[in-house]
Amino acid sequence: MKISFITTNAGKYKEVKSLLLGYDIEVLWVKRKYEEDTDDTIEDTAKKAARKLADELNSPIILEDTGLFLRHIPVSLAHRLNSYLKHLDMREYLDY
Repeated sequence: MKISFITTNAGKYKEVKSLLLGYDIEVLWVKRKYEEDTDDTIEDTAKKAARKLADELNSPIILEDTGLFLRHIPVSLAHRLNSYLKHLDMREYLDY
């Protein structure tokens, strides 16, 4: 079976591919960005994007979507935090 993993992040692709080793699944890397409807919950956002991409590719897909949720944080601090996180050792897992 072939399944497309959609991400621009090489670290995420390598992790998913290694998790599926030993199964009869070939993971294809589709390196592309996609439009996200951020007005919904993260679950709804991921579902909408997954359905749209699966239809476009006419293929089963894996789409990984995560979020960091902080309540009551000033916008100016959120921007600084985002900038800081991009420079941690986990850079391979962050999309820029």
